[in-house]
Amino acid sequence: MCDESRTHGSNREVRGIIPAIDSTNRLGKSTEAQKLISQSLVIVKDSSLPQQQQQRRQSIQAEALDSLGTVYFGQGNVAKALETAQTALAMRRQLGDRTGEGETLIVVGAAFLNLGKQSQARNALESALKALREPSFSPDEQRSRRFYEGEALAWIGYLEMISGNPEQAAKTLEQALAVNRKTGNRSYGELNTLYFIAALQNNQSKWNRALSSYQQLLNLSREIGHRWYEGNALISIGGIYQAQNQNAQALAVYQQGLAVFKEIGDRQKQAETIVAIAGVYKKQEQFQQALKQYQQALAIARDVKNRSGEASTLQMIGDIYQTLKQYSQALEHYQQALVIVREIKDRPREAQVLYAIGNIHFALQQYSQALEAYQQALPVFRDLKNLFVEGDPNIVVINTSFGQIHFSIGQIYSTLGRYPESQKYLNQGLELLQSALVKARANNNRQIESLILLNLLGSYSSLSENYAARQQYQQAIGYLQKALELAKQLGDREQEKKLFETFVVNYALQGRTYEAQRDYGRALDSFQQALKIAQENGLQHWEALLLLYIGGNYVSRQDFAQALNYQQQAQAIIKQTNDRFLQIQLLSSRGSVYKNLSRYAEAREAFQEAHSLLKATGDSLGAGSILSLIGGMYAAQNQYEQALNSYKQAQEALQKNPFAPFENGINADNVKEFCAVAQKVGASEGLFSFADNCTSAYALGAEALKRPFVLDGLNALLEGHNRSLLTLKGGTLHLIT
Repeated sequence: MCDESRTHGSNREVRGIIPAIDSTNRLGKSTEAQKLISQSLVIVKDSSLPQQQQQRRQSIQAEALDSLGTVYFGQGNVAKALETAQTALAMRRQLGDRTGEGETLIVVGAAFLNLGKQSQARNALESALKALREPSFSPDEQRSRRFYEGEALAWIGYLEMISGNPEQAAKTLEQALAVNRKTGNRSYGELNTLYFIAALQNNQSKWNRALSSYQQLLNLSREIGHRWYEGNALISIGGIYQAQNQNAQALAVYQQGLAVFKEIGDRQKQAETIVAIAGVYKKQEQFQQALKQYQQALAIARDVKNRSGEASTLQMIGDIYQTLKQYSQALEHYQQALVIVREIKDRPREAQVLYAIGNIHFALQQYSQALEAYQQALPVFRDLKNLFVEGDPNIVVINTSFGQIHFSIGQIYSTLGRYPESQKYLNQGLELLQSALVKARANNNRQIESLILLNLLGSYSSLSENYAARQQYQQAIGYLQKALELAKQLGDREQEKKLFETFVVNYALQGRTYEAQRDYGRALDSFQQALKIAQENGLQHWEALLLLYIGGNYVSRQDFAQALNYQQQAQAIIKQTNDRFLQIQLLSSRGSVYKNLSRYAEAREAFQEAHSLLKATGDSLGAGSILSLIGGMYAAQNQYEQALNSYKQAQEALQKNPFAPFENGINADNVKEFCAVAQKVGASEGLFSFADNCTSAYALGAEALKRPFVLDGLNALLEGHNRSLLTLKGGTLHLIT
C-alpha cells in the first residue's frame, strides 16, 4: 500500500473517531472519551499527510484538544482544561475556524469562571457568542454555530447569576434553553442549561421551582443516558431536601446519586456525594456517622490526588471535632488543611481555616494564639475583597466572614479588659456585617441573609456585653434590644429567652450600681424594669430575686411595710421553685426587716429557719453569721443566757472561713473555683453579693468571670468580707467575754 493510501486511511480513521469522542464526552463518559482522544492524537501525529493536507491535520488536532479540555473540565482539573483549550484556541484561530473558535472559547470561559476569574470569563464567553452568531454561507456551518450558541448563552447566564444579577441570569438562561431545544442540543446544552436554571432558583430559595427543574434534568439525563448529569441531578435534589430538613429523603436520594457515580467510575463525584451524606449526619448530630463518611471521602481525595478536596474534607473533619470539643484532634486536622491550602494557593479556604484555628485557641482560652491566627486571617480576607468587583455576591460572603473575625478579636480584647481596642473591632465587624446584609438582600440570597442575621444577633450581644463590662448599662441594653428584634425576626425562641435573661441581668446590675451610689430611686426603676421582663418571660428565679432586691431597696428607704409586701410576693414564687438559696435569702431579709421594726421574736424565728437551712447545706460561715444575729435578737429581749449560747456557737462556726484559700486574692486562674464556693455559701446573710456577682457574670457568658471589672468587684467584696469577718469575730468574742 502506498504512503498516500495509508495517509488517507489514517485520515478516515481519525474522522471516524472524532464523532465518537464528541458523543462519548457529551454523555459524561470522560474516561472512555479520553482514551479515544489519545488514540486520535497518536494517529494524527504518526500519519504523514502531504503539505496540502496539513491544515486538515491541524483541524483534527484542534478538535481533539478541544474535547480533551472538556474532559479535564469534567474531571475537575480546571487548570489543565484551560491550558489545553487555549492550545486548541490558538490552532482554531490560525486556521480561521470561527465555529471551532466559538466552541473552544466556551471551554475557556467556563474554565476561567471556575477559577474565579470572572472578567476573563466574560470576555471569552462574549467572544464565543459573537463568533457563533456570525452568518455563514454554509448551511451546515450555520447549523453548527447555532448549535453551540445555546451552550455559550447558558454559561453567560451562569456568569450573571454568580455576579449577582439574578433577573438577567434568568432571562439569558431561558434564551439558552429555547435555543438548545430548537437545535436539538440535548446531551449537553439543554442538560447544562436546566442545571443552571435550577441552581439559580435554589440560590433564591425557590425550593419548589428548583425541585421541578432538577426533576426535569433528572428525567432528561435518564432518557438520553447521561449518567453524570443523572448523578448531579440526584445530589442536587438531595440538597433541597436537606435544606428543608427532610433528612431521610435527602439521604435516600444521595445514596442513589452515589450509586450512579460508582457505576461510571467518577471517584471525585463519589467523594463529593459522600461529603453531602456526612453533612446530613452532622445536621442530625450523628457525629460519629458523619466522621466515618468524611474519612471515606478523605481517602478518595488522597487516592485521586485531589488536593483541594483533601483540604476541604480535613477542614470539615476539624469542624466535627470542634463541635465535640475534642480540640486537639480539631487543631490537628485544621493544621493539615492549612498546609495544603497554602501549597495550592487556595486563599478563601486559607482564611476559613485560620479563623477556625483561632476559634479553637479562643475556646481553650489561649488568647495570644487565637489573636495570632485571627490577625493572619485578616489580610487574606482583605486581599480576597480586592479580587472582586463591587456587586459581586462573593463579596457578601467575604464581608460576613471578615465581620465575624473582627468580632472574635473584639471579644478577646474585651475579655482581657482592653475595652477601647475591643470597641474598635466590634464596631468594624458590625459595619462589615451590615454592608453584607444590604448586598445579600439586593441579590435576593435568603440563605446568606439568614446567616448574616444570625451573626448580627451575636454581634449585638457581644457589643452589649462590652458595654456591660464597663458598667454602661444603657448602651448595653440598646444593643440587646437590637439583638432581640433580630431573634424575633428569625423566629428563634430559645435565643429570645436567653436575651430576655440578659436584659434582666443588665437592668439588675444597673440597679445594684445605683444602690451603691445611694441613688435608690433610679435603682428601683431598674429593678422594676428587670422584674417586668422576668415576669413576662417566665424567669421565675429572677422574678423572686428581683422582688427581694426591691424589698431591700425599700429597707434602705426605711419603708418596711413595702419591703414586707415584696418579700411576701417573692415567698409565693419561692414555694413553687423550692430554691434553697432563695429561701435562705428571703428568711434573712425578712429577719432584717423585723429587726428594724423591733419585732425581735419574729426576727429571731426567721433567722432560726434560715440557720436550719444553712446548717443542712454545710455552710458553716453562713450559719455562724446567722447565729450571731440570733444572739442579737435574744439579747434585745434580755434573754442573755440564750444570747451567750448563740454567740459561742457563732464564734466556733466563724473559725471556718471557706474563703481562706483565696486570701491572696481572686484572679483569672482561681475565679471559677471561688465562684463555686461563693454560690454554695452565698445564701448567707451578708454574702449575697458574692453569689450575685458570679451569677450575673455567668449570665453574660462563661468568659465574663475573667474580665477585670468582675475580678476587681469580687476582690473588693472579699476584702470587705474579711474585714467584716474580723469585726464579727471580735464583736462576738467581746459579747461572750
